[in-house]
Amino acid sequence: KSDEYAKVRVAGWPRWHYGVLTMYSGHLAIPSCTNSTGFDKRDDLLDFPTFSNESIGRHPHVHARQDLIFFSKSHFRRGDYDHMQLHDLNLGKVSEYSTFMALHATRQYKLAIDKR
Repeated sequence: KSDEYAKVRVAGWPRWHYGVLTMYSGHLAIPSCTNSTGFDKRDDLLDFPTFSNESIGRHPHVHARQDLIFFSKSHFRRGDYDHMQLHDLNLGKVSEYSTFMALHATRQYKLAIDKR
């Protein structure tokens, strides 16, 4: 394991870093490249936090951050949401929509693997 891994103790470091770096470099470059056009990069539309209870209709791109607030990818990875029923989730809320997407995708993947 690298020195960077020892410092941050994040699984996958530094391999995952390239994808994150390229994604956010584009996110950061947008304002610099578009200032003269009057374009406004709205943070409510890109990388909106999945722990929000706001309407998913107002936030087309969400991002699960490293925190412990519902929806949390840390809790999801531990299986803390596995007991949840998809039909009980309010798909109009960012947090519950995010939970639905994660659970549904994981369950579909497990079904596909089991059929092999």
